[in-house]
Amino acid sequence: MKNVQVNNKIKISKTIRNILIISLIVIVFFAFFEVIRSIRIDTNDVKQRKEIYKYTNKGDLDAKVNLKDNQYIEQDEVIEGQVYLSDLISNIDMNVIYDYTGSKNDEVSYDYKVEAIINAAYAGTRETYDILNKAETLKEVKDQKGADGKISIKDSLSIDYEQYHQMMKNFKKAMSITADSNLIVKFTVNTYTKIGNKDVRNQYVVDYKISLGDKVALIEKVNKNKEVNVIEDEIKVSNPGEVRYDKLIINIAIIVIALLTLKAVLSKTEELRVIRNEFKIELNKILKSYEDKIVEIQDLHNIDVENATTVKDIVQIRKLAEEALVPIYCYVKDEKEAYFIVTKYENSYIYILK
Repeated sequence: MKNVQVNNKIKISKTIRNILIISLIVIVFFAFFEVIRSIRIDTNDVKQRKEIYKYTNKGDLDAKVNLKDNQYIEQDEVIEGQVYLSDLISNIDMNVIYDYTGSKNDEVSYDYKVEAIINAAYAGTRETYDILNKAETLKEVKDQKGADGKISIKDSLSIDYEQYHQMMKNFKKAMSITADSNLIVKFTVNTYTKIGNKDVRNQYVVDYKISLGDKVALIEKVNKNKEVNVIEDEIKVSNPGEVRYDKLIINIAIIVIALLTLKAVLSKTEELRVIRNEFKIELNKILKSYEDKIVEIQDLHNIDVENATTVKDIVQIRKLAEEALVPIYCYVKDEKEAYFIVTKYENSYIYILK
């Protein structure tokens, strides 16, 4: 006994079947891409400002006022921050103190300078004018290096106050002018270090003011506070990504469903083959073209088909119908043949479409 195979596949049009197959493949592709994105842990680079170095400056100047021998004041040195007779001051001994501390033990280069600046201002009727600003370098030290990110400077020098005081008296006398004058002792230190690829430069200044009055001098105490400086740089911070388990599960489910559906479409469906019926196509074409001449009939009882003259095409049938001024009778037999008949006088003419 032979096995009989039964084809139970669902027939659908070729266009719809192809659209289904392509759509399912695209869905699988995009869902697979989303799965890769969900499980791949990407780092997210963010630019942030971050402290890379911190350093402190602290400096000071202190002074000891030395007096000339005189019969009025017995001690030969007095403290700063008071008013003295200018003519009794001989010189001023000054100590320079400076400390630098960095947050890293990198080498720090430095130099420093001490200047004496004579400043004179003339008070007019409406405003004050600077009429003298003369600087003189008292001491300068270059190309020094500090170890372990630290600098410590301790230096001393003597200020010839009597010289500067006399200079200002001569200036005002020669110019015939009254002016307020001061001697500024300026201590300037410059530091340099390199942190990574960033240059860190710093300048720290301490000024000590001593008045150069004709009669009296004020020795002003300088209290310099500690300065804290922070260097920041823009750096990239990498934040690790996270696995999106919710998206991962959803897209895996989509892939599974799409693959199962694709398998079903491929195995349980087939293209619906449309058989082209040339007879019906030609019959419809004739009926449409000659609809004003054709009369469809249900049977051939009143027509002698056997004795009718056969013509080769429908065109001749039409010519005969037009000449005789009669209709073209059409009879369709078993959806396989069509008879087109014209009766002219006592004769019949027929064209058979198969």
